[in-house]
Amino acid sequence: MSEFPTHGQENDWAYLLLCVAAYIGVFIGLMFIVPQLSEFALWAVGAIV
Repeated sequence: MSEFPTHGQENDWAYLLLCVAAYIGVFIGLMFIVPQLSEFALWAVGAIV
């Protein structure tokens, strides 16, 4: 009987770690992608010579 809660807790930990990893990945991705996109947008408009 004690195996079922342990298995459920392991699934919860795996899901939590997956969510944290996804959040960190998105945050780091935005930190690198947004400046590049904004620089490209300004270059396309002609603000950067």
